[in-house]
Amino acid sequence: MLPLTKQERHVILFLMIVILSGTTINYVRKQSVSLSAVLCFNDSYGKVNINTADKEMLKEIPGIGDTIAQRIIDFRAENGRFNEIGGLRKVKGLNGARYERIKEAITAE
Repeated sequence: MLPLTKQERHVILFLMIVILSGTTINYVRKQSVSLSAVLCFNDSYGKVNINTADKEMLKEIPGIGDTIAQRIIDFRAENGRFNEIGGLRKVKGLNGARYERIKEAITAE
């Protein structure tokens, strides 16, 4: 073996760790789908579909509690699917400011 000082051994060890880490990161990056690619193809990614969501899913929307979630479900049962998210304004308690707060978190597909 080559006679190396303690500092030289640490430098070599550091370089080996950097190379191994870079190789691993590059491999993982090539194997996975980019999040930005997913978001570019689907504008509704991460949004709650007001036509298919159950009560618990509706309650995950900020500003929607038990009562409003049930009103959405009841409205859907009586009137059918929402053609657009703006139709949600017909539900009691969802016109005005509350609708404006949640419209970015919902979709009506």
